[in-house]
Parts: sequence; C-alpha cells; structure tokens
Amino acid sequence: MDRPVTAHRPPPGDRGQPGSPGAPAAPCSSVAQGAEGAQEAQKSREALRVAAEARRGGGARAGRLATGVLGPACTAAVAVFGLWYVPGGISPLDAVAFGLSLAWALAGAIAARNRERAPQWPVASGALVAAVALTAARLGSQGPAGQHEAARAVATLAAPLVIAISFHFLLALPDGRLGGRARRVAAGLGYVTALSTGLALALAHQPFTIAAGAPIWALAVSCALPALRLRYGRATGLATGRATGRASGLAPGRASDRASGRGRERMQWLGIGAVVAADVALIGAVLHLLVGWPGPVAAVAAGASLAVPLGLIAGDSSLLAPHGGRLLVHVLSTAGFSLVVAAVYVVIVLGLGRAPSSAADRQMLGLSMLAAAVAAVGYLPARDRLIASATRFVYGAREAPDEAVRTFGSRMTRAVAMDELLLQQAVGPSSSPNVSAPSSPGQGCREARGQLSGCRPCSTAVSRLSCGWRRSAMGASCSGSSWWSARRGHTRSPMRTTAC
Repeated sequence: MDRPVTAHRPPPGDRGQPGSPGAPAAPCSSVAQGAEGAQEAQKSREALRVAAEARRGGGARAGRLATGVLGPACTAAVAVFGLWYVPGGISPLDAVAFGLSLAWALAGAIAARNRERAPQWPVASGALVAAVALTAARLGSQGPAGQHEAARAVATLAAPLVIAISFHFLLALPDGRLGGRARRVAAGLGYVTALSTGLALALAHQPFTIAAGAPIWALAVSCALPALRLRYGRATGLATGRATGRASGLAPGRASDRASGRGRERMQWLGIGAVVAADVALIGAVLHLLVGWPGPVAAVAAGASLAVPLGLIAGDSSLLAPHGGRLLVHVLSTAGFSLVVAAVYVVIVLGLGRAPSSAADRQMLGLSMLAAAVAAVGYLPARDRLIASATRFVYGAREAPDEAVRTFGSRMTRAVAMDELLLQQAVGPSSSPNVSAPSSPGQGCREARGQLSGCRPCSTAVSRLSCGWRRSAMGASCSGSSWWSARRGHTRSPMRTTAC
C-alpha cells in the first residue's frame, strides 16, 4: 500500500525565526525600510537645494556689493584723480567723457539694487575701464614724449576694451545673461579682438584715437542690434501672452512674468535714451554745418549720449518704467520728424543754394529754422482745433453725418469683442425677447455661458435662450459680416464661418 505523502513541517522553534524555511515574509518591514530610504533621500535633496540657494545668495550679495558699491567708488576715485590731480587743462570732450563714466557708474549702482537680474556687471566694469582709459590718456599726454609710456600703453589697451564691454552689454540685455552659445562666442570674440588690437597698438607705440574708435564702436553696435531686437521681440511676446492669460484667468502671475516685463521696460527706456541721444547729435551736427553753432560739436554729441545711462536708470524705476512704451512711440515719431526736417534743410540750403558766409546770413538761417520748429510743434494741436471748428461751421455739429456710419463696422468688429457683446446681450433682460430677467445676480450670466457650448435645452425655467439665439451666440468669435448673419438666424451654421 502506498503511504500518504505528507508535507514537511519545520520544527516549532524554527517557524518564527527570520530566514528559516517556514518563516513568513515580512512585507511591512520592507515597505517601512523603503519609506525611510525615500525620506532620507528627500532630506538629502532638500539639504543640497538649501546649500545651493545659500551659495547663490552669497554670490548674488557679493556681486551686488562689487557692482553697486566697490565699482562705482573706484570709478569715482579714478575720475577725480584724472580731473583734478593731473596737471594741465582739460578739453570739453574729455570733461564730458569723465561725466559719462560717472553716469554709467551710477546706472550700474542702481541696477545692482534690483531684485531681478540686471546687466550691472557690464555697466560697472565698462564705467571703471572707461575712467581708467581717460585718466591714463590724460596722464600720458603730459610731459615729453619719452615719459609716461606706461600710461599711454594702459590707455591704448583700455580704449578698445570699452568697445568690447559695450558690445557685451548689448548682447546681454535685458537681464545681463548671454544665454545661447552664439552670444557667448560673439562676446568672447569681441574681447579677444579688442585685447589683440590694443596690445598690437601698444607694442607699436601707436595711440587708439577717437577717429578710429568711433566707426569701430558704431560697427559693434550695428552687429549687436539684430540680437537685441530678437531679445526685445521675445520679451514683448512673452509679456503680452502671459498678460492675456492672466486677464482671461488661464495663467496666474509669476515671478518670471514680472522679470520679463521688467526687462522689456528696461529695454524700452534704453531705446528712449539712444533715440534721444542720436536725435540731439543729429540736430547739433546739422546746426553746426549750417550756422556754425555749436562750436564743439563732438562734445555736444558725446554729451547727448548721457541720455542712455539716464534711460537705463529710469527703466529700473518702478514709477517711470511702466510708461516707457508710450514714450518710446512719441520719441520715435519726433526723431523721424527731426530727420526729415534736417534732410530738407541740408538738401535745399547746401544743395540748391549756398552755405551762409556771414554772421547775418547764419543768424537769419538760424531764426528760420527756429520758426520752422515752433510751427511743427504747434501744428498738431492747431490742426485738431481748426478741423473741429470747420466741421461745426459746415455741418452744425461736432461730427460729420457720415462719420458714425463710416466707423460703425470697424468699431463693432474690432473695438468691441464679439463674445463680450453677445454675452451682454444674452444676459440683459431687454436685449432679446427670448430672454427673461434672472432671479438672482449672476444667474443669467452663468446660464448664458452654459448655452454657448451647443443647442441644448435649458434645465432652469428662470432664464431660457432660444435655439436660434444660442446658434448665433456660438458665432461670437467670427468677424466681419458673418456674425451678423448668424445673429439674424440664417440657416447656414455659424460654425462654418471664419474665426478671428
């Protein structure tokens, strides 16, 4: 007879021992060990994050101290030494250049106080290097030719470096970061070119003159303008899209949105300063060409560039920064008008006639230009008043009879949003015969919004919308005459119309 097969049972003393053949599995202990490991990993990551933030905070504080206090202080000390402690007289152009270095140092100190990132490093370093170059050039111009060779070499090395720093500053706008690899490579090439040029001139004992530096600086700015325009376009697009999302309730405001808005405003004010500086320099050059005033035209043009650091300072101000866009529009229009007037005077006076030779001729030409400027400034307000008076005299009203009809279509399709207009008509008790007054505040608005999704019967008896009206409300996003056709209840579905 076959003997029954029995399972092997471990001894009673071995059942409870872990690791024995009959010991039960311990899932609770493994889960607990996994949870403890996850908590320890989370704690280590949090500690690493806190340490990284502390390092970044310490580096940011050190950078703000260097660019906001030490850099401006060193720039002021070098400028004072170059102005007062170097013997000999000083030209108007050198005096204006020292003033510009101090203004840029002040702009760097104010930029270092911002909570958001700002290009304080290029500003502060550029101001200091410019002050060193001016002081070394002024010191090197004193005494015989064999003395102060080291000062001349320092001036020759520092002058091209100022151009490279300004190129870096334009590439790093608006937050001081270069970002992409192409920008870093371009900035590095600028520094290498400036240092090599300065070193070659210093070894050859040749100075870096203003006549050579002006076109090189203009070329560097022209090369940086496309990248600057790209940054401004991105900042404007991001700010506009995020503002629209916040207004519609789709995206909350974040610190990155504020940073992009502040960068856009900084670039707008910097553009205002650049346009004002170019306009003043153009007017000064044309006046000097036609009437011989002002005399030091180079000093006037350099002094006009003071508007650039002042614009950077205004862009960092919470009171002035939001108004940069509108002001930039007016400044650009004024600069364009100045350019047209200057071109007309130069072509007519120098091209068709002859330049004034005597003091009386120059005075007459200057007075005629002043009269033209006053007439141009007063033209717009005078034109508005004259048109209003003529319209009232001819038609007996403030507007022509066809003005309302002519602007009705543009106002209805562009100035007023169609979805808001139809929603107001749907909510209003007297806007449609098919809509009754809501029983509670906001109830009609909620029901009207619910009906915009399709042609479904209303579940509430308080406020009902007809099926035809709901179909017309679905065409609220249409433009032109299609939404009006949908409103009149045409059989053609408004969903087939072209959306905005």
